[in-house]
Amino acid sequence: MNNRQDVHDQVMECPEAMRRDALCSLAAAQDSAGQRALAAAIQAFTQTPAPDWSGLLHHAANYPARAVWVQPFPGNMAQLWRPQGEDAEAHALLQAARKWVEAHAIRLCHCVVMPNKPAQAALLSAAGMQRVAPIRYLSAALKHHNARASHVILRPWCELAPLAAQSLIEQVQLDSLDSPLISEALGAAELLQGFYRQSPQADRHWFAVYSSPHDLQPIGVLLMVLRQAQGVMEVLLMGLVPTCRRQGLGRELLQAAFNYSAQPGVTRLVLTVDATNTPARCLYENAGFHPYHSEDIYAWVHTRAG
Repeated sequence: MNNRQDVHDQVMECPEAMRRDALCSLAAAQDSAGQRALAAAIQAFTQTPAPDWSGLLHHAANYPARAVWVQPFPGNMAQLWRPQGEDAEAHALLQAARKWVEAHAIRLCHCVVMPNKPAQAALLSAAGMQRVAPIRYLSAALKHHNARASHVILRPWCELAPLAAQSLIEQVQLDSLDSPLISEALGAAELLQGFYRQSPQADRHWFAVYSSPHDLQPIGVLLMVLRQAQGVMEVLLMGLVPTCRRQGLGRELLQAAFNYSAQPGVTRLVLTVDATNTPARCLYENAGFHPYHSEDIYAWVHTRAG
């Protein structure tokens, strides 16, 4: 165990008998919010048909063993749950996880890091991850927002044919300033799969956006999910096609989101924004949104061919 090769050779798939210990090791690596998120992820994963635990890797040389978990999602996506520490053993676990990701053709495997954790960020960077987005979580109280009619029209997402829906997502993502590396890695179908994971009735609050009641071609999307227990309507994706940007329609689309969210039991509208997307941040700040959480997203990204 004195040389680097020995450290790497000790990383292997975690056997079922040691899975509980490995997951406890992962929990110890998280802060309180991360522990809650990990617990929810484990519960959801165990409820999937025939869950594949091969992405749970542990370092077999020590007990209790440290671990890393690549949690796979449909659509060539995954989330990395990082190991404890920032030493050679942690680096070996991350390198093994990276090989697992490559072997399973995962195009985007992300990991959440708090902005005040530079050692964790450095460890992920050393393992080949890049920061794909500094994310800011924003919230606006509905009672403080002035109601007015919006100049855009919302129509149910289900009215779009599947191919038309995918095409619209692709157009909205084109040249977007929000997490462009993610858009390069994932196609519209994969993004939609990710959104559908949010809820069994995910598209109940999804809309195609039109500039007038008579238009046949949509100009944007507004995909939201209701978090009833928290009294929150959350924006998953909101955007316009390139030809309709910088015309004031972004304000109208945001107004439409506020108007729709004004339902019994809903008190806040929440969303996330890439901190480097200055136009969007200004739009949201002017509309009364305030930050309540920040995190950096690091990822192994493999862009789509062509």
